[in-house]
Amino acid sequence: MMNGTVVATPTPSPMHGFENANGYVEPSPGGSMRFTTGMILPPPEVKSIVDRTATFVARSADPPRFEDKIRENGRTDPKFSFLNPMDPYHAYYRHRMEKALAVVEEDIGKEPPPAEFIVDLPHISAIDLDIMKLTALFAARRGRSFLHQLAAREGRNYQFDFLQPSHSLFVYFNQLVEQYQKVLFPSGEMLEKLAERTQPGAKWKMLEEAKRHAKWEQKKREQVKKREDDQEAERTAFAEIDWHDYAIVQTIEFTAADAASELPPPMSVQEVESMTLAQKRMAAMVMESSAEDVEAHRAKRDVVLTACGITEAYANDLIMQHKDQWDRICADPIEFMQDHWYDEAEPELGPDTRVYTRAEMCEAFVKLHVEPDFAKDVSERRGLDEHNFGHRDPVEWAVLAITGRFMHSNVYKEREAGRKRET
Repeated sequence: MMNGTVVATPTPSPMHGFENANGYVEPSPGGSMRFTTGMILPPPEVKSIVDRTATFVARSADPPRFEDKIRENGRTDPKFSFLNPMDPYHAYYRHRMEKALAVVEEDIGKEPPPAEFIVDLPHISAIDLDIMKLTALFAARRGRSFLHQLAAREGRNYQFDFLQPSHSLFVYFNQLVEQYQKVLFPSGEMLEKLAERTQPGAKWKMLEEAKRHAKWEQKKREQVKKREDDQEAERTAFAEIDWHDYAIVQTIEFTAADAASELPPPMSVQEVESMTLAQKRMAAMVMESSAEDVEAHRAKRDVVLTACGITEAYANDLIMQHKDQWDRICADPIEFMQDHWYDEAEPELGPDTRVYTRAEMCEAFVKLHVEPDFAKDVSERRGLDEHNFGHRDPVEWAVLAITGRFMHSNVYKEREAGRKRET
């Protein structure tokens, strides 16, 4: 390399590619490029790692030490080989480091300290304000005992009602007393600040500090104005919506079973706030999983209903017609079944058996009534009989229910015998 230009090489490296007229080489199969300065641009997957590492190192308290630590920990990791000075991507890493270190944060000014001797003036007459100030001055000089004596002596004088803690001007009066005390009996810190501000050239320092305070106030006002403008734009956009221009996406039909369904009681705000992070995460996972299952089964059921040319209301009527058969299979009556998974399974039906949802059983009942030979085909193909009870899908359960085979099974007989013993 001479004078910042690339010297043409007879056999370009496959990593570097071939130089063009723009001062850098074309991407090679590896995705690298070389600039006229000799710096090689890494491929995208390496470039992202280099950029993040350079940013983290530049922002650390001790960049050289932090870089050595990363190099030591990633000695055997090829992803951090660019930290090696002999690596072809090391020059690009240094370039990113210098760029990150050269970034100057925007000066947003300095927040001014809270005002000690400025308070909002209440709406009172001039004579009342003079009396309040004079009383505050005497109270600051003579102490709180003077206030107690004055309040006891002038208890019936409306001119001194501000001495009562329940009065609206009591807070303002106390602020005046505190300000007078700071002036009459200044603290050591305040005396040091006054000494600094009386030094030669201190006024220019105070002026610079005032400029930074003014800049901070300006930034704050701009942020408030931007927030107000965004809220106004949102209100305007909301008002411009034509609420009469809409399209019906889906119609939800509520049945008697939905009205009688038992839902868990809602949680209070205190209960939600007292939940641990693990409990909140678990609840979110359960809700996401349940929502995905419900949507999947509803989509599958809608396909079946559409193919059969019947409505969801008719399918629900079919289920209600077989309520007795349903109750013999499911642990809960049909009115209390919901379109989601049930956690509790039937122990006597095997460890893999679970209570199926209304959406699944709806699909099974529809198929069995629309296709007359469906139950027979399923029974013959899957080898269903009264003694073969393992993990069943909802279609198999519906076949066993409607064909009456479940009534002759040993599982049903044992369950009925147990119920009779309990009664």
